[in-house]
Amino acid sequence: MKVGIIGTGAYGIALAEILNKNKLDVILWTKFEKEYNELKDNKIVKTLNNHKISDKIKFTLNINEIMNCNLIYIAIPQNALKEICNFIKPLVNNQYFCIATKGIGNNKTIANIVNKLIKTKKIGLISGPTFAIDIINNVPIGFTVASFDENTIQVIKNSLANDNIYIETTKDIEGISVCGAVKNIFAIGSGIIKGLNLPISTQALYITKVTHEIRKLIIFFNGNEESILTLAGIGDLVLTCFSEKSRNFTFGIMICKKKKNEIYNYIKSTTIEGINTLKMINMLIEKQKIELPIIKCIYNIIYKNNNPTEILSLLN
Repeated sequence: MKVGIIGTGAYGIALAEILNKNKLDVILWTKFEKEYNELKDNKIVKTLNNHKISDKIKFTLNINEIMNCNLIYIAIPQNALKEICNFIKPLVNNQYFCIATKGIGNNKTIANIVNKLIKTKKIGLISGPTFAIDIINNVPIGFTVASFDENTIQVIKNSLANDNIYIETTKDIEGISVCGAVKNIFAIGSGIIKGLNLPISTQALYITKVTHEIRKLIIFFNGNEESILTLAGIGDLVLTCFSEKSRNFTFGIMICKKKKNEIYNYIKSTTIEGINTLKMINMLIEKQKIELPIIKCIYNIIYKNNNPTEILSLLN
């Protein structure tokens, strides 16, 4: 099987290493010529501790090489998703797609957005507690694979599964999409609690309360509330909310330090998915009158400069 990956960020390259290990023919696409030349010539990923990319993994500037693959992973930031989907739409022809992007946009899940734009039933999604650095280190990890289409689930599962990777499957693509998106918001809140020098017991209380808001959002997007119990749900939530490898968690800690220059530089140099998702969910809260007090509080701390200690009032 030929597998294409749209996106050459750390996560896309980590996925490529899994697929290569599984003896699949892998090629990654970027639209940036400078990035293409650096990856092709040096095969080094600075953001992954100078990881050396396998020589069998290929790179291209030609999107047609990706669209000629049997299975295509989309591993790009949320803000580039609509542009890329419109770009590849004329080239869609019976390929399988797997979304590795997380977020919410215009009151729609990522899965819904991609499905509307490229109009194919062969769309799946992966999510779960997996940092890129852990993927390339070949430690035991797990993914949730979701799709309405059973064949798509099996194609994606077969591409990823090996001795170090546990795969669980579900048809609740909307619920899994919600879990993958909102955990980044709650990781910011968890970072705020850490930044306030509160102990792990307080973090545990916070995480428990957070799960109720996630369930409410899953139901709103017509997902199965039991998806909170998956790797994409509680698994990814715990990972993102307790690890300083998490950019969203780190950003939350920085909010408490109140060093504006440091925060500005971090936002400028780092993709913090929770910030954009937070804005989208807050719009949803205001429009649909949904009671999500923890998300509203985090929004007010970040966008209205409210005192970070306000989050503690929600833990009583």
